[in-house]
Amino acid sequence: VERNRFRSTAFHSTVEVDGQEQNPLSAERLFAMDDLTRAECLDWSPDGGLSFTGRHHGYARLADPAVHTRRLDVDGQAGTVVVRDRIDAAGEHDLAWTCPLAPGAEASGGAGGADVRYPGGDLQISAPGCDVRVEDGWYSSDTGNYSIGQGFLLTTPPQPDTMYALIANGGKLVRPRPAHRLPLQSADLNSSPSPAQLMAK
Repeated sequence: VERNRFRSTAFHSTVEVDGQEQNPLSAERLFAMDDLTRAECLDWSPDGGLSFTGRHHGYARLADPAVHTRRLDVDGQAGTVVVRDRIDAAGEHDLAWTCPLAPGAEASGGAGGADVRYPGGDLQISAPGCDVRVEDGWYSSDTGNYSIGQGFLLTTPPQPDTMYALIANGGKLVRPRPAHRLPLQSADLNSSPSPAQLMAK
């Protein structure tokens, strides 16, 4: 459940339509996902400032199909990033935007935008017509804590499995053993999407 929460639409910098996932998430397939979005690049212009336009069809499966198009315009000299989202649909939908923040951010939100303060500078977010609020987020070091039984969950993954097996086997304890060993490979554990995130509706 927590893994699906972490990879859900609401935990990424995108638009959520009617509280639905862009791609449905399965509790049985925690490391797989059917790609229903059919995302496509419509325009990419790196000259004279960066501009990108993309589109996806993840909400085409709704009763009233919706298509999300996003345009990003980055102006390095002005220090601005403009995000324009367009939802094409026949009827009305409830929309929610998420903006994960990096560790160290202090944010305050309200009607029409938010102010974010970092040790190295400030960020002003303008979202006309939206009510912006600040919520607690979850970042990848929490995932590491869960996997070794620290933080909020004080069990390692094999411990609950052993307990369930003990019940299923009528009280007989069967200790888990690895079927084979894999070489340890280096991994980048420093990615931290967000200790907090902004939600706009």
